[in-house]
Parts: sequence; structure tokens; C-alpha cells
Amino acid sequence: MLGKIPDFDISQLQKLKKADGASQTPAYFGIMADGRKVFVKEDREGTGLLEAEADGLMALRNADALRVPEIIFRSRHWLVMEAIEREAAGDAFWTLLAEGLVRLHRTTGPWGWPRNNFIGRSPQYNKGAQNSWAEFFWEQRILPQLDGLRAREIWTAAEEKWLAVLEYHVKRILADVHEPPSLLHGDLWSGNVLCGWQQTPILIDPAVYLGHRETDLAMTELFGGFARSFYQRYKELWPLAPGYPARRLVYNFYHKLNHANLYGSGYIWDVKKTLLDIVKLADVQPPMAENV
Repeated sequence: MLGKIPDFDISQLQKLKKADGASQTPAYFGIMADGRKVFVKEDREGTGLLEAEADGLMALRNADALRVPEIIFRSRHWLVMEAIEREAAGDAFWTLLAEGLVRLHRTTGPWGWPRNNFIGRSPQYNKGAQNSWAEFFWEQRILPQLDGLRAREIWTAAEEKWLAVLEYHVKRILADVHEPPSLLHGDLWSGNVLCGWQQTPILIDPAVYLGHRETDLAMTELFGGFARSFYQRYKELWPLAPGYPARRLVYNFYHKLNHANLYGSGYIWDVKKTLLDIVKLADVQPPMAENV
């Protein structure tokens, strides 16, 4: 049982090998004494990243919609999971992923999540008293990222003058969302979906919360890598409301802001372009916009 293990000693592992990839903490492959192949993440500083990841994996597992790796041991400093045996993705994989994602998105509850977590290494704030999706997304997603850019002196006075206009249009675009909140993976790019045995989709590295389901779909399009059949099957089961392209732009703006916070000023140009694209979508300007 997980709780009976006082702590994890990486020296228990045989054939230890450092893992390459996009993990936010040091990661390793190894074999336990009982022969199980495991994937191990280490957080020496105890930032809470691994606790949040384990919480997200358990939430996805409890939804019983898509498979996640089995957790063998979890603590503030270690996360030990089964190592996934992978195979090449085929048509069946994309169909199963779309069907499972619809089931996941049918899991509902209030906006946000009982705890804050992370998007990459950045804090992701989930707790608040917002009554609408538009308010939640602006106050809990966009504003904290802008605060981070200000602290890094990447978001300057040149961008700040657009803030009121940006807020107006983000809230206006998202005001059309009338669907109930969905349980989200939260960071659904192609690197966080594995193809396991018999074409089984397996989700990893979640940033879970309850939000609008299209945020997951928008993220799949940010970097590409998802088959057209995935989108076709998802929309067959649960069509999207009119206006998705505009909402996609807003939802992926959050991830672009986060990339600028994580990786520096080289990403600010994409942020600026998306900011202007959001504003250009509108046929109307907010009151007093000419003074902003």
C-alpha cells in the first residue's frame, strides 16, 4: 500500500536511466526489486509540483474515462509510476482518445478546482468565487500570467495600454459559453498523450480543473500532432457551439503567455500578435477604448 512506504529510495531501482523529454523535474526509468518497470520523478526542492500532478492523475483516474499511469508511490519529493509500454498510434487510438475525452468532459462540477496546481512549472490558480466562466478565465488564467510577465519586465507599458481592451474582448468572447464546466486535462498537447498497448490512449502530466471543454481541444491545436479523425469523432459525439475559432484564440493565449513566462522574451512576439488578433475579432470597441 502507498501509505505504508515511509519514503522512496532511488537506490532500490535497478538499471536506472535518466529520462529525456519535457518533464518539469528530473525523471528516470528503472526496474523495482519485484520486476516492475517504473517511471520516477524527483522534486528535490519540494515545490509541490509532484503532489499536484498526483492529484490530477487521481482525478482523471476517478473519472474512469481515459487511462492514466498507475501511481506506485507519491510524496512531496517523489512520484513513482508504472512505465508505459508504447506503440505507434493508429486510427483506433485516435477514435478511442476522442471517445474517452468526451466521457472525461461529461464529468462536471463548479468552475475551478479544490486546490491550486501548475501549468508546466508555472502556478495555476483554481480557487475563487467567480460566477461565470468569463470571469474565471480572466482572473484565474490571464491575469496571473500577465503578473508574471510584468515581474520579468517582459510585459511593458507598450502592452499595458491594451489591457482594458483585452479584458473587454476576452470576456465578451467567452460570455457566449453556456455549457456546464467539464473536467479538463488542462495541458493537452501531443506530448501528454501516449499510445499504450492495444492502442490504448494514456494521459500524463495533467493540469486539471473544471472549465470549458474547448480549452482542451484548443490546446491540441496549438502545436498540432492530432489526427483529423480525432476531431471528427469528438464532434460527432459532442458538436461544438458556433464561435469556436474565436474562443480557441483566447484559450491558447493563456498557454502562449505561460510559454513567455517559462522560456523568456523570445515568446513575447507571439503573445503580442495574439493580443492584436483577439482585438481584431471584434466589430465593436469597449467604452473609452480610444483613451486606452
